[in-house]
This record gives sequence, structure tokens and C-alpha cells, in this order.
Amino acid sequence: QVSKKLERSPLCITLKLPRRSNMDRGFDGGVSVPPAADDTGTMPRRAFGAATLDEEKHAILEKVALALLGKRELENLKLGTGLLTACAAFRRHWQELCENLDSQASDEVLADRETMLEAMQVCGRMLDRCSLELRSDPEIVFTAFGNHPNAMQHTTDEIRGDRGLMSKAITVNRKGLAFASRTLRDDKEFVLMAVKAFPRALEFASEDLKADREVVLVAMQHQTLKDVADAFGANVLTLADGKFRGDKDLLLEAVRVDGSAVALASSDLRSNKDFVLEAMLRAPLEQRDQCYEKADGSVRHSIDLEDF
Repeated sequence: QVSKKLERSPLCITLKLPRRSNMDRGFDGGVSVPPAADDTGTMPRRAFGAATLDEEKHAILEKVALALLGKRELENLKLGTGLLTACAAFRRHWQELCENLDSQASDEVLADRETMLEAMQVCGRMLDRCSLELRSDPEIVFTAFGNHPNAMQHTTDEIRGDRGLMSKAITVNRKGLAFASRTLRDDKEFVLMAVKAFPRALEFASEDLKADREVVLVAMQHQTLKDVADAFGANVLTLADGKFRGDKDLLLEAVRVDGSAVALASSDLRSNKDFVLEAMLRAPLEQRDQCYEKADGSVRHSIDLEDF
């Protein structure tokens, strides 16, 4: 039998939880960061069942449930079928349980470091519910950041301005730069590190650095076909200052992984036959026709696609 409270806030059959065994990106001082989530903050899902959930993760689930629900409610949940089977019956995300019920956790629980560190592994979004002291704790913060990058906005200015800590964050997820201090986002060396790790981190650089040719070039040199695909076809050049649309060398770098980037070029370049021909030679073989299609009509009439 399950309490009415839990019927209103059902549990899950999948779990968003980083694998501790794969925490291979560590922070100085003993802080470890789980594998990076994608930009939406979603970790890879695993089936929620006794066959795929090891004892350590089971213990984390039970401890967080105890903190959020209280002993009596947890025992009601486990009556008859056990914790995992009861969770599976509701077919909802464990993360949703944390989000829906964390408001019931006492201030004492929210200030308990051990409990909240484990909770961050399940639901980084709960960081904003932690005490100020815990939101200033690098290990708590980066555990939350590892499975929910937007959690970084709930930490302190001291951490967001710490060059050492944030230098690690920008190698875990591109949003590490988004939540760095204004000073760091305007630091050329720091931003160069960020765009080398995640070219689309350029989005979060200061306006001055988006207009810095070296920063933009480095971001584009590290851009891959996957980066463009993950951004639904948007080239990194779209994040830079508009003045670069007439920069021939930058445009040729853009088409290296994205033939359609010719469309981003200035009208002068798109009507320049030499530029279009060179772009078609630089672009991936299967995308050369996109270079041709995005060129000015006057140029297309003078190019024979069969030559490519």
C-alpha cells in the first residue's frame, strides 16, 4: 500500500544518475565531477530494476527518500513489494520525486552535507534548496553541475569567480562558461580554454571576445561535424560578431565541417566565384552541393557541378 502523498508524486522506472566508477574528471582538493550531462542537463537513462541497479545506488535512493519523505512514508512505500518494485509501479522519474517533494525536507536535512551530497548525484536541481554553506561547497556544487549544468547558477559568486574551479567546469560542460563570473567571461585565456573544449561555449563569452578574431578562429578550428549536428545545423560562426561574415579565411574554416555555412558569408563573398569554388573544395564531399546552393545565382551559372 502506498501513501496518498506518493500517489500524487509518483516515482520512476528510469534513473538519471552518474556512474561513480566513471568520475574521471577530478578537481584539485579531492572534488570529483560526474560524467558531463548534455546541455539540457539530462544524464543517460538506465532501467530502474533490481537487475540493473547496484547496491550503492540503491542505498543512495533509499537515503534520499528517507530524507525527503520521512521514515514512516518510506516504510509505507516499501511494504509488500519492496522499494524498487514499488518505484517501478509508478512509471515516473525519480528525479521528479526529488523536485516535487524536496520542499518537505527540513532545514536540518537541507544543511546535512552527507545527505545532500548524495542527493546531488540524483537531482542537481535541488542545489537551490541547500543551505548557503553547502552552496558554497565545491564538491556539492560540482556534483550537482555534473548532472544538471544549470545548477551552477545557484552557487556563490566566490565559486563562480574561482579561476581554478571554473577552469575545470568549462571542460565538463559548455555551460561552465555561462555561469563563470563576468571577469572570467572577459578573460581571453580563460575563454580560449572553454572554446577549445566546447566550441559553442563562445555563446557565453563577453561581447568583446565574440569580436576577437583569434577566439572565434580557435572555436571554429575545434568545431566538428557533430557540434554542428548537435546544434541543429547552426555553425559556431553564428555566435560570433557579425563583422566576420566578410572574413574569407573564417568562412572557409566554417565550411570545413558545414557546407551550408556559405549562407553566412557576406553578399560580396557569395558572389565571388573563387571563394565559392574554394569553399566547395574545403567542404565535406557530401556537402559540396550545399555550398553551391548557398552561393549567389550569378556564380552558380558559371560552375559545373559535374566537375566536383
